[in-house]
Amino acid sequence: MGRLILPPAASRMTTLVLLSFSITLLLSTSSASAARISSFHAEKLTTALSHARSQDARQEVRSTGIQDEAQQEPRESAVLELSVQAKNRSEFKVPAHFSAVGVEFLNHEFYGGLYSQLIFGESFEEQPNLTATMRMPPPGSITQPPSGTSNEAIRSTGFIFKQGYLATGSDLAVMNSSLHGAEQWCSHNPDCCGFTFPGAPPHDPSSEILIHFKLYCQFFASPTWSTFMKPAPKYPPAQQGFIGCWSRSNNHTLLQGVSEMWLGVVQGDFSDVQPTFSSETMFPMNGQRFQRITWPAPTTHHHSTTAGTRVGVANHGLNCQHGLSLVGGKAYEGLIYLKTTGDKDLRVRASLEDSLTGAVLASQGITVKGGADWTRYDLSLIPASSTTCPGITKVYPHENFTENLASCTGSFVVSLEEPGVLDIDYTFFSAAAWDLQHSETAGSIGLPARGDVSRLLQLEGLKYIRMGGSMCNHGPYRWKDFIGPRQLRQPYAGDWYRQPGLTQSRGFGLFETADLAEALDMTVIVTVNDDEKPDDMADFVEYCWGDNTTNWGRQRIAHGHPLPYNITHVEIGNEVPNVELLADHVGNITLAMEARAKAIGAPLFTYYIGHNEVDAEVANKTLSGPTKDMISRTRHLGDRVLWDVHVGAEPDSVAMWERFFIDFQRLVKEEGSELRAVVLEENGGDHGLLRGIGHAVYGNMMQRHADFVQIHGYANGLEAWQGMDREQMFSQGQIFILPNMTFPQPTWHVISMMTSSYQPRVLSHSFVTSGDEKKGGEYKESMGGTGVGPVVGDDVYVKGGVRGGSSGPSSIDAIAVGSEDEGTVVVRVANWGEEVQLKVTFEGTDKEPSRVLTTVLEGHRGFALEENTPSNPTNIVPKTGTWQKYTSSQTSSLKPLSFTVLQFEFDQAN
Repeated sequence: MGRLILPPAASRMTTLVLLSFSITLLLSTSSASAARISSFHAEKLTTALSHARSQDARQEVRSTGIQDEAQQEPRESAVLELSVQAKNRSEFKVPAHFSAVGVEFLNHEFYGGLYSQLIFGESFEEQPNLTATMRMPPPGSITQPPSGTSNEAIRSTGFIFKQGYLATGSDLAVMNSSLHGAEQWCSHNPDCCGFTFPGAPPHDPSSEILIHFKLYCQFFASPTWSTFMKPAPKYPPAQQGFIGCWSRSNNHTLLQGVSEMWLGVVQGDFSDVQPTFSSETMFPMNGQRFQRITWPAPTTHHHSTTAGTRVGVANHGLNCQHGLSLVGGKAYEGLIYLKTTGDKDLRVRASLEDSLTGAVLASQGITVKGGADWTRYDLSLIPASSTTCPGITKVYPHENFTENLASCTGSFVVSLEEPGVLDIDYTFFSAAAWDLQHSETAGSIGLPARGDVSRLLQLEGLKYIRMGGSMCNHGPYRWKDFIGPRQLRQPYAGDWYRQPGLTQSRGFGLFETADLAEALDMTVIVTVNDDEKPDDMADFVEYCWGDNTTNWGRQRIAHGHPLPYNITHVEIGNEVPNVELLADHVGNITLAMEARAKAIGAPLFTYYIGHNEVDAEVANKTLSGPTKDMISRTRHLGDRVLWDVHVGAEPDSVAMWERFFIDFQRLVKEEGSELRAVVLEENGGDHGLLRGIGHAVYGNMMQRHADFVQIHGYANGLEAWQGMDREQMFSQGQIFILPNMTFPQPTWHVISMMTSSYQPRVLSHSFVTSGDEKKGGEYKESMGGTGVGPVVGDDVYVKGGVRGGSSGPSSIDAIAVGSEDEGTVVVRVANWGEEVQLKVTFEGTDKEPSRVLTTVLEGHRGFALEENTPSNPTNIVPKTGTWQKYTSSQTSSLKPLSFTVLQFEFDQAN
């Protein structure tokens, strides 16, 4: 693939690759149930398209890539018959609120993603540049070193390779004595990997450098030596998928003393004086550091400052790399804290610039008052023209594939226009309301959420958004630190973003997520640190729901949020290994929260238990004493307590988890508890096509057990495309974010297909293959759980569906669900094996469907990791077609790595 020129800033868009059957349903007449689906998607589609088209500065919404697909002749492949017992339906209902997405401080889901803050390094907490050299090597191939290779290491401030994680400095030093300068950059965490090389590089090579490192961390059972091939610095880093800052132009350069996520700006004649930059720690406004710029007065009387002479710093967005995508003629707003050390006023200028052309697109003069302490100055800028977003080529040697990372040319610059000393701290800068998600509840504190990302979340049809993950277990993660004006919230050393310094922003947290959920008609689940004190969590209830007669209600109102935060779902802890300690915390916290909620008349909460290591107990068919204690201490909550179980995403492992849920349900029932389960994290290692198919398989399984499993959630739903830094782990995002565009991955389409085809009742169904007798069962007790489905000894335990084994091909998973009025039957089938032909027949009813709506998601290369990219965001999208008349002999081709939704509509008049 050649160099990609991404759409310009004027076209930052939500790539609205909507479901094909969403459009088809708008044209159909159907039963009441199908009409409900049509109405929902008509509204969402119309709203999204009208919004996108109303942005006259943006490019038209890209073609959806959706097309009608005529019925094709089946290939020569096995025919699989799925027999649906339409009248034999589950007593339980699949919850309408069933699908969830998880978000946390990982993969720049917030800071650098959903959070509209354009400045990365907002309070200059990152370490300053010690030298004016290139700091981070670009990604390269992992190969074994040739025999006798001379190993040289270029020094850097740290790197994490996307396909493997760098090991500790001591491991590096062991292999080759030339690497003894290596130091571990995240030694505080035993699971952390990485290294630093302090000081200047020893040479300026003209050829490749081989750096050996050890693959050691979470995904490797034993250390393995590999080689990182770094192209020589003579090649422009923009051609290499470079990590971190690089010199964008003669005026935006790496300069010593500039905070790591900023570039220095020195322009004009400085033959008489030398400007300096330094990172200061005495009395910062926010965090522990601020940036100081010193422009000495000229030493000779005849030297005067000429027009255009300036000294400052420039910010280029995420990782000092992605750049800013600016739309000409549109408003941008923000604030900045400045002061000067002298008594004299100082002339300063904030500007938006194009680093490619050098053009100043907008500027605002600021007079910094002499003798004053930190002072807030509001920003309002409208660029005269839009920036562009040329690509940075990134090569994946293991896939023989090249993709491009957007590197937009916009930048934000703060500069002195005359000699003096300028101190800069917290800076917030964002597109104005035209590009943000509208909120009726956020009040004056506002909702700084990118509108394009928010619209994709809404179009997905999700019912829950969970703000939580391992970040919540981190010591400094406390809810009281995420309230009040954003500029007063202190940054901290996060759990995932391990950049040296206090570099995790608190600008978008659990309360902003609550307002976002409200705006998108979703329910928020917030995860809190289980070490929170019970009294503090009682205060949390009051802060969310109290009025001006309560202490914490008054504080919320004073913070600019007069309406309550609509939070009623709280998870206590995340994957906490010590269930005995967690039971004590959960018991005490829930009692305190319940008491405060009743005292102030707040809604009662639903609680989630963040312990994820009960599977071994369930496998032994016996719960431990601490687990029973947890169940006992939460029994008074009735059905308002749920156990959060985190699962994998591989289709072949779903049987193990299905067994788990059946046994867990039985064991809980034996304890006399109404506790049920949820899956708030389905975790996988990638975001490609097979990841989406796996989500469909797990979704089918969990809906078969929806009398016990209440929510099916997907972890880490957002991701900055090729963020390429130490925070990038678990690249499983379903929505990818760039400065100038947002686009979905296959799993987004799978979830949309599932939510849009929702039906409440699970129907009995069974497979017939190659003329064999049908294998399945009537509605009956199966392995301790009431369900619909096959019962074949102790090895088949499917409720309400078939997942292969003795019931069909081992790589096929299907479920049949139906409407309350029996007018609609939906069959969802995932195939991760060989191609087969599917024939669906109906028994137990004298009616036949009048028509069928078919939606298929499949790839083009038969490649499990096939994905959507900025250059081809519609590579994998659903295709839809309509069979005007149903016959029992019709077949559908189930291609390898495909997900198919068949919606059968019955004519109620017959």
